[in-house]
Amino acid sequence: MLSGIFGKKTDHPMVDIKSAQALLDDLPKNDTHKLLMELTEWIESVSENTEFKIDHQFALLRLLDEAAQPHARKMIREYFTPNEPGKFQENRLWLVLGNLSRHTAGGYYKVFNRYCNAEKGSNAIKAQLSLLLVRTVYAMIGQLKFVCVRYGYVEKAFWTNLAQIYTHAELQKCLDAPVGLYPGMAGNTSVKCEVGHLLAWYGCGVNTLKPLYMHLTERLMAQYCSTIDMLPLQGEHSLFSFDLDRPAAPRRVKVDASAHPSTRFISMAGMQPKLEALVKTLERMSSPMISR
Repeated sequence: MLSGIFGKKTDHPMVDIKSAQALLDDLPKNDTHKLLMELTEWIESVSENTEFKIDHQFALLRLLDEAAQPHARKMIREYFTPNEPGKFQENRLWLVLGNLSRHTAGGYYKVFNRYCNAEKGSNAIKAQLSLLLVRTVYAMIGQLKFVCVRYGYVEKAFWTNLAQIYTHAELQKCLDAPVGLYPGMAGNTSVKCEVGHLLAWYGCGVNTLKPLYMHLTERLMAQYCSTIDMLPLQGEHSLFSFDLDRPAAPRRVKVDASAHPSTRFISMAGMQPKLEALVKTLERMSSPMISR
């Protein structure tokens, strides 16, 4: 057993980053399904280990999450196709992707909860708070998606956790702090962008759509999430509301409805010109070439 900078005594195989990297190097790279299952098991194991100092736990989760991302994106493309996979394959993909996103979101949220409780090592990740919050919400979007594709029930704890994350970012004045989501991924995002992305997407009634359309709608929200606004006051363009003190699924805004100070209003007015430009581009691309 080892102790010291890693907190309490532990014999976990990922007691240090070097050991964790060695385990990652041994994963079955030629079998995406098995690789993601094993990464999910490691994410769950690291998340449950309270003997790790919070900074080490966060470092391990980042490492595992980043290792999973390219393989998860490949599998997501296999799941959401015009030609739906057979029942066996669909269930196989759903289980792997759903479990991965759920455990990743849960792992990051546990780090956030430990940070809020000022556990040992919290100061070491203070500078990375925005990244922690953004990664948590991003994983929650994946988690929500794989509940929605089976038209499942979203637990109240999901909305409670989201509200706590947004409230903390608001209090710490890091809602708009730019964050590079993953290495190699172009552009920046923010806590406000990702929370707006999740709420606007779900608020559009995606759980009534076919899975492929759910996915396409989510991808559009991701592409233009910087245009989604969340404000404490209702405006003429407010579409949905989300109450930070009484968290539940986003609701359609009613004109002149009473609102609490904890209510945040979601507007997508800035997305309209982006979508109109996209439609025009797609129309041009689909038009037959005029013969000369």
